[in-house]
Amino acid sequence: MKETLKLFMLLLICGVGALPNNLQIDEEEDEALVVRDKRQISRPSSADSGGVDTTANCDFKSGQNVDMCEWSNLGNTTVLKWMASKGKDAYWIGGPRSDSNNKNLDGGYVFFETSTLPHTTEGDNTVSAMIESPLLPSTGSEGHCVSFSYSISGLSADRLRILLHPVNLREDPDNLDFSNDVVLASLLDDTRNEWKSAKVLYAFPEEHTLIVEAIPISESNQARRYRGHIAVDDIKFKSGSDCSGHCTFDSGLCGFKNDPEGQFSWQVGRGSNNPNTGPQRDHSSFSTNRITGAFAYIDASYPRRPGDRALLTSEQFPATDKQNNEPLCLRFWTHMFGNGVGSLNVYIRGSNGGDRKVWGLTGDAGNNWYMGQAPISSSEPFKIIFEGVVGRNSLGNIAIDDISITPGVCPTAPQVAAAVPGDCAFEDDECGWSNPERREGVDELNWDRTSATDGGRFPLADHTTGTEFGLFIQLSSENVQKAGDRAFFVSQEMEGSDRPSCLSFWYYMYEPIVDTAGPNLGKLAVWTRTIDSDEKLVMTPVWRLHNGHGPTWSYGQTQITTATKYQVIIEGVWGNNRASGFIAVDDITVFEGECSTVPDPAEIVQGECTFDRDTCGWRNISNGESFDWRMATLTKRPANLPDKTYSAPMGYAYFDIFNSGSRSDKVRMISPLINGVQGTENLCFSFWFAAFGAGESTTLKIYRREASRNDDADKDIDENEFPLWELNAADLDTARPDWMPAQVTVDSRKDMRLFIVGQASNGGFAIDQITLTKGNCRIRPEDADPRNKPRN
Repeated sequence: MKETLKLFMLLLICGVGALPNNLQIDEEEDEALVVRDKRQISRPSSADSGGVDTTANCDFKSGQNVDMCEWSNLGNTTVLKWMASKGKDAYWIGGPRSDSNNKNLDGGYVFFETSTLPHTTEGDNTVSAMIESPLLPSTGSEGHCVSFSYSISGLSADRLRILLHPVNLREDPDNLDFSNDVVLASLLDDTRNEWKSAKVLYAFPEEHTLIVEAIPISESNQARRYRGHIAVDDIKFKSGSDCSGHCTFDSGLCGFKNDPEGQFSWQVGRGSNNPNTGPQRDHSSFSTNRITGAFAYIDASYPRRPGDRALLTSEQFPATDKQNNEPLCLRFWTHMFGNGVGSLNVYIRGSNGGDRKVWGLTGDAGNNWYMGQAPISSSEPFKIIFEGVVGRNSLGNIAIDDISITPGVCPTAPQVAAAVPGDCAFEDDECGWSNPERREGVDELNWDRTSATDGGRFPLADHTTGTEFGLFIQLSSENVQKAGDRAFFVSQEMEGSDRPSCLSFWYYMYEPIVDTAGPNLGKLAVWTRTIDSDEKLVMTPVWRLHNGHGPTWSYGQTQITTATKYQVIIEGVWGNNRASGFIAVDDITVFEGECSTVPDPAEIVQGECTFDRDTCGWRNISNGESFDWRMATLTKRPANLPDKTYSAPMGYAYFDIFNSGSRSDKVRMISPLINGVQGTENLCFSFWFAAFGAGESTTLKIYRREASRNDDADKDIDENEFPLWELNAADLDTARPDWMPAQVTVDSRKDMRLFIVGQASNGGFAIDQITLTKGNCRIRPEDADPRNKPRN
């Protein structure tokens, strides 16, 4: 187990005890003393009703009065600088378009423009921008709860860190020593043009400051020249009890309580009395010489027996919110040392009863603290329960420390603790995900588990750790024979449920060089694979995205709703045989609850199709025996026309009729049932077409018919109805068929089916890349508007 336990340090909560400290400076007693900035020595003192110093609180004001309150850039220590600004000036000098409080253009905030390059190499720090709080007193054992809003955006932004800086009043303020600083929070991800909220709980016994550090990507990275920002707003200091769900155990169990259902209780301690089990000291002081800090633990000694349980229960939290598209991330540190260690489990208990396991680890993990984390979500109010189970003997103490709950999804850590087999950060292995055997013949390529140090140009870091040493899976570019070659990556079988689940992941899709034909990286798609009542394999698309989206990790998620057992399949497809781009995936997480598709273009609408391998539920209902819609193949396709999606020799639908004597010169293709979209009156039905042959009778028409699941799916369209879209090949140059875009608005208030009707005596049409997107669109091409055509 020791090999599987790695540290994913995205958020570190520091907790240390309290000592009284009212340090006074007497300059006459020590003339050599270097006095710090006056704003820190003789600042005004203010406190909230709980006695917490609020001098560092700042909303950065508004309008012409925006400023940094008592916060300031670190003098000559850092070359790069933060600045106070407002949304009205965002297009001019950078930053978000509004503040986090008032959501208006005049609201103030502080930000760093991440494309800024240092104007000089003089200074201790030329790689990040730092602002420092005023001098803060001891937090007391309860600690301080610091809340703030932040925004990260742009290719040049890397991360935001919150640092605790112990103050040495003898140090030169222009040459600060950061070697003893503690990272309280590290925030990596683009906030997708939104302000996000965060809280940090910490305790420190002496005077100190907090430093907010904005870190851009390296100057050696070409993306550093692109605009971006890291911004902070609405900083507030409150009592540690205001950090709901957080606990350092320095002043007790915080808001946690021992559940009477357990056979014994969790206790608070400072260090084990037995060197063969339990931690020497708490997590925050484990690798330092600090004397402060505590943790919660179970004591496995007499009179405990194997299997005895202790339950530590949190306060109740509200249901996680679908609207924000984010569950919560539970992080904590655990110490499981001793040859009699049992199990540590984490459960979610809904308000209607029933416990759902989200994390679990069993056995000796070594004499060290390890970070654990798990995604937390619930459709009802819930509590979090830490269960400690006594193992085979008395050498089985288990400890936990520095619990935090933050907005946003996170993969389970360590991977072996995952309660759902789909979770994976790829740091240890593939977590049961696998490439199909080549003999199965379902794909041509593999997904490879790799890191930036393995020699690839991109990505430059994984998503989990944000470093070049972190691991992820990447679509192989070796042995690509043709456009459209693909690889499947298949999860272990997972249990279905009547309750919806959400699959989240981070994806990287980048095409450094785009040829004259346009973007052609390929596709990333997610499918579910189930077995229906007839024992047939059913593949259902749930998410898909085409081509490049920049050299950065982006967040993706999709709803999964199936009552039967299922597998998730990640599909990567190369758009050309050069495979000159990069497609990668990291941090896969499955959590309970409803969620919308992210990003919006990845949403699957029934009826969409690229005809790569099948017709996606579109069916030929032509009455004739000789003519119908068919899939292009290597041996039978019109005029050697390549497909639109990947320029492959096949991968589209077409009809061709070259028999003027035929009485059946019409072909019909009907869509699967397309569900009406709530809150949206119209969809834009888009596709690409190519015409070939000649003849006035070669036409293509689009019809719509209201439908339901119980209607006759094979019922033909009444062609006396007015078509939505109509085009005659006589108006086109068909000597050299080429793909042309088409679109038309479709009423989506009710369930419907669409019909594509072709007619010809000496020619035909091909169809590819059918999509349906929310909103209206103008008919393309304009000649296809049936209102402009004479009617019989």
